[in-house]
Amino acid sequence: MKIATISMKRKGGCNQPEADQRVQALKWLLEEPSEKYDLIATSSSYFESEEQLYEFVKCFKKLPENKTSILLAIYDGKGSKNKNNMSGKEDGNYSGNDGVYFLNPDRGAKLIAAQKFHLAAMYNANRDEFINDVKNERFPKSVASTLLGGLRVAALSCGEINAFETNGTVKGGNITVRARDECVGKLFDSADLVYNPTHDRMGQYNRLNPKREYLSREIEGRVRCYISVSNWDVCKQYQNREDTYAQTSNASTLHTVYVRGVSQNLNSVKALCNDDFECREVKVKF
Repeated sequence: MKIATISMKRKGGCNQPEADQRVQALKWLLEEPSEKYDLIATSSSYFESEEQLYEFVKCFKKLPENKTSILLAIYDGKGSKNKNNMSGKEDGNYSGNDGVYFLNPDRGAKLIAAQKFHLAAMYNANRDEFINDVKNERFPKSVASTLLGGLRVAALSCGEINAFETNGTVKGGNITVRARDECVGKLFDSADLVYNPTHDRMGQYNRLNPKREYLSREIEGRVRCYISVSNWDVCKQYQNREDTYAQTSNASTLHTVYVRGVSQNLNSVKALCNDDFECREVKVKF
């Protein structure tokens, strides 16, 4: 499977390219490469509304001989309606963040996850809503889950990866990973591909990377894959620090793909010729 990843410049929490530029970037990835992609995965808030998404879907469905699917996150406010922040108090600024969509050229756009929380400290306040969404929307019993070439796809939007936690020492020793709730862990174990777009680069890589390894680990001989695509925020710190913390477009872990618990090498796609976007590609064998 040939996979492309794409993210964009962010400034003070706002993605910078205009909506038409974001459309053109996706169209370029869909149309220009001689070897077409099987999947394109975007960063968080690729579009700012459902209206922008469905305007793109109109042209997406009209592209001749298009066989490429897209995993895409948009800011649509369809996430958690629980306004409890990490201290359990009302926080009117939290509107639910991103909705995650699967775009298929034959069937259009399908919402596959509505973000319920974005910090580990918010998990307990939003736990019931998150578990209900995972059981009934992300892994529905009544219909087949989202399939990509026969693969089962699941999504964790940005900080929802904190539904999984680590224990053990950070400096030295073994770090183990587990789901905070067993039912969530079992359902995500059934996924072949876990998509985790983020708004910008997350920290605590000594804890984050073991989670990525865990979510892509082989289970009973089944090859599994984890994809994360991050924007970079030029207003945040660490512009000139080591890559582990850098908020720059050339940071090696801005886009990550893990297969069987191992980080993959992605190649940069430079032909897009727009410094506000970063595109990379990788081939994954399932």
